[in-house]
Amino acid sequence: MNPFHRLPLLLLMALSPLAVSAAAYESGSSDRQNLSLTVYEQAQALVRDARLVQTGQGRFSLVVKDVSGQIQPETLMLESNGRLRLSGTTFNTALLTPENLMKAYIGKEVSLIHTNPATGQETVKRAKLLSMHGGGIVEVDGHIETVSADKLVFDKVPKGLYPSPVLMLDVQGGSGGRQHLTFDYLTGGLSWHADYTAVVGKHDDEMSLASWAVIGNNSGVDYRNAQLQLLSGKQERGPSYPRMGGMLMAAKAMDTGMAMENDMASEESFADYHLYTVPDRVDVLDKQTSRHRLLSADRIKVLKEYRFNGNQWAYESRQGQSGPFHAGTWLSFDNKKKEGLGQPLPKGTIRFYQEDKSGNRQLLGQNTISHTPVDGHLHLKLGEAFDVTMVRKQTDYSQKPLVRKDGEKVYQTTTAWDLALTNGKSNAVTVTVEEPLPENGKVIEESLPHQKRDASTVIWQVPVPANGKTVLRYKVRVN
Repeated sequence: MNPFHRLPLLLLMALSPLAVSAAAYESGSSDRQNLSLTVYEQAQALVRDARLVQTGQGRFSLVVKDVSGQIQPETLMLESNGRLRLSGTTFNTALLTPENLMKAYIGKEVSLIHTNPATGQETVKRAKLLSMHGGGIVEVDGHIETVSADKLVFDKVPKGLYPSPVLMLDVQGGSGGRQHLTFDYLTGGLSWHADYTAVVGKHDDEMSLASWAVIGNNSGVDYRNAQLQLLSGKQERGPSYPRMGGMLMAAKAMDTGMAMENDMASEESFADYHLYTVPDRVDVLDKQTSRHRLLSADRIKVLKEYRFNGNQWAYESRQGQSGPFHAGTWLSFDNKKKEGLGQPLPKGTIRFYQEDKSGNRQLLGQNTISHTPVDGHLHLKLGEAFDVTMVRKQTDYSQKPLVRKDGEKVYQTTTAWDLALTNGKSNAVTVTVEEPLPENGKVIEESLPHQKRDASTVIWQVPVPANGKTVLRYKVRVN
């Protein structure tokens, strides 16, 4: 039997106003008039907690309960409708636990329950608690006994022990009575990220997109009926970092239907960030993950691409044949209104689905996106194509010594390549072959014309027929 199994009931019986000094006032969630949260992407949130609080006159102590267990107490700001000012703050994490309760009563009297093993009848005696190790050691009736902790009953909760962390404030300037107070503070343990679900059309040329804000709460407290705002963008934090909570479990959504306008969070540019406001008040509960719709768009124009990316080191040595390699499948789209989108996209995970012949959605792949402003471009890899492959073969390699004008001896390298692209699909495809060239590299022969992406990268667009093959041949010279 757990020696502490009876303590919760005994502690509930012991809770009373006597636990708080007469000079102190308390405020809990029942005083709350309004609550708002601004959650940031970097495991931090700003809490604005407005309460109607009973206050004292002159200088008094105020115990603020139902605050985050990961509060940064140094960030606390107090606003009042009177002339109250904050003189000091203590964040009390001495929680009301069986161990702390027994420790507080060492050297003091408690009630000891004796049970007659034959009859089961219980009697109660007063005893002095001497030690808490191994359950408890007490002095009773002039002798010493070891007892289990569930045989001890405590008169009241000692001062300074609370069921959850509290703020203990030293306040001055009070005129007494109930006043409107607002507590602003930063806390760790809350974070959010965007989660996207995209459904690609059967012709691979358009998609629908839904975005959700996934909020995780590991701050140690519930935020009920809160006005929720989400800030997107990276903030500089300096050398001070919030305390982190547990891992956040990401909620996944398959709902990509068009949302009602009042169903989505409103978005505004704020400073150098983007701020989202959830339309309805929500409960953000501890140890839970919730999600709220950010945006929804339909018929977004997309471009699907099959791609091979080469390696410039292949041109600097003698090579054989390698492969087959499978083409990467990529999807790209522009974040523009004329393309069906044109909304700020916070960083997050995007999952692409497509319907099969029976109408069931199947996962094509997933990727992550960084913060993408309006007019930005996204080019995301979905996976590798099963039926589109390439075999790479070096058909020639030669080196010729040259003497530069300054007399230094160098080599000119010439390599020739056959890239055999095979398409096992029932429809023709166009494959992008991107080759990064070494410094001073130049294409001197080719079977298809290339395009230059930049000073050191060339690209071929290679058409490959259905169930067929195309060989791209080219030669590169490197000085």
